[in-house]
Amino acid sequence: MIWIICWTIVGPIVLYHAFKLTWRSYILWTAQDSTSPHRDLPIPPGDFGMPIIGETHLWALQGSRFNSNRRMKYGKAFSTNFIGRTMVKVTGHDYVKQILTAKHETLATIWPTTVQTILGKTAIANSVGNLHKHRRNAFLKAFTRDALNKYLPHIQETVREKMQSWCAEGCREQLVYPETKELTFNIAFRVLVGLDFKSRNEQVELFKTFDTMITNLFSLPYDLPGSGYRKALKAKKIIHGILDDHVRNLRKQVESSNCLGAPTDTDGNTSVLKIVLEAQTPHKENREQVDETCGITEGLEQLEMTDTELKETTVEMLFAGYQTTASVSTSAIINLIKFPHVFRKLEEEMRQFGLLKPTTSRDSPTGTVDSDAAAFPDEGFAYSGIRHRKSNSDTLNNNQSVGDSKITRDKNKVLTLETLSKMTYLEQFFKEILRVMPPILGGYRLALKTFRLGEYRVPKGWTIIYNIRDTHEAEWEQETEFNPDIFAPCNWKDNKESRYRWIPFGGGSRTCVGKEFARLQFKIFMIELIRHFGRLEFAKGKPPSMFAVPFLHPTDGLPVKLNRREDKKPHDDVK
Repeated sequence: MIWIICWTIVGPIVLYHAFKLTWRSYILWTAQDSTSPHRDLPIPPGDFGMPIIGETHLWALQGSRFNSNRRMKYGKAFSTNFIGRTMVKVTGHDYVKQILTAKHETLATIWPTTVQTILGKTAIANSVGNLHKHRRNAFLKAFTRDALNKYLPHIQETVREKMQSWCAEGCREQLVYPETKELTFNIAFRVLVGLDFKSRNEQVELFKTFDTMITNLFSLPYDLPGSGYRKALKAKKIIHGILDDHVRNLRKQVESSNCLGAPTDTDGNTSVLKIVLEAQTPHKENREQVDETCGITEGLEQLEMTDTELKETTVEMLFAGYQTTASVSTSAIINLIKFPHVFRKLEEEMRQFGLLKPTTSRDSPTGTVDSDAAAFPDEGFAYSGIRHRKSNSDTLNNNQSVGDSKITRDKNKVLTLETLSKMTYLEQFFKEILRVMPPILGGYRLALKTFRLGEYRVPKGWTIIYNIRDTHEAEWEQETEFNPDIFAPCNWKDNKESRYRWIPFGGGSRTCVGKEFARLQFKIFMIELIRHFGRLEFAKGKPPSMFAVPFLHPTDGLPVKLNRREDKKPHDDVK
């Protein structure tokens, strides 16, 4: 009887550890690679959990704490297993740099099956080698400084339209996240694709279709009635149908000009897709040229993207700039409400560049104003009736005097890339949002061969995940509070040493192609938001809960009370 009682208590524990040991032994046995020069190195430490399910249940229960707990226990590189897939998760500058700069013969970018099918297998993310380099270079031509300057007025007009719709009823509540998703969708189709909507109804219907496709990207790969995967495939068919005629018309227009690399924007309709078509459509007499920059010996006609490839790559670009930008914009609003002094400093910088009128008490985030600070912003800023002297970290701009009359008195100043580049605190705010609340958790790679990762060995066939948020936390362990001054010019330099500490856009040869477009869109959104609204409040009185998959977003859509600036008309400050 005693033996039975003991076995009843101890037996399950013994079986649990026996299963775990057997599963671990099996994984280590299959990870052997006698041909690799790194075969004697240990694999990263970690726990593979139970057979098949691995540590999936622990990840589901612990959420973001799973990575931080494992990092504290095993270090910045650890092994684990999710649903039968063995992987290594890496954090920190050194490991991340090695992953992001690895050659394509060693690591390949991977996406879930549903993502590959819905976005398309010919997109930039799924291409490798010289083909990837050529396609990436083609799209980079659409994000030069000259191209961004052409997009700027279209982005600003679209953002203004959204802000004015929020202003329609004065002080009211808005559900911010869905609204910012619709805004980024409108910008994407207008600037990336070059499509204008015939009516508001057409715009709304296409937005719903596109959102359905993106929302179901990470669904189970089963094409069953009512499944998210089927909904996404149906939405994809509609989106591609719209792009069909548009791509054909653009191609005819570009080919008729027979011009390589010179935008045909005489009609004022410049878009990313159009510039890409111009860049990859050569003169007929040059079709047998050799593209030496890419090391490709085939004729240039072999490099031209088909209509299907153009559509899939365009949808990939729309995907990349849609929910991620909406996520960052929403996170920015959350932190503007949580930290009113940051709101005030952004206001002061806008006044410095003639983008905002002087403060009134009604516009102040706190309901009060320091008149001296409004009149002489170079001496300090006011918050809650307390006057603060500015330290070096509080300096809004080291390149331009706040008292420059040419700036402060020019109420009709046109917003340009040059102006935006001088707004250092806005740039600091942008970087800090992406440090603390990056829209995606990380990136996935597949080991095509066994390779060395620091002092460890990563076996062929294993998945590698570089974690963005964990890397930021590890690199700034002492900076637990939201603080844009981390990125002040005196504290932060963009160089080789810092390049892989801050990685919201990835790095290496697969750095986000549209990162400057995202930066431009974010800054215009912030400027127009602050121009139209003097105070923002959580409608529920507290910050929302956040959910990180597949993009960081508020679970309640973020209801916010918007208090319109009473002393301005929509187009008073910036043209």
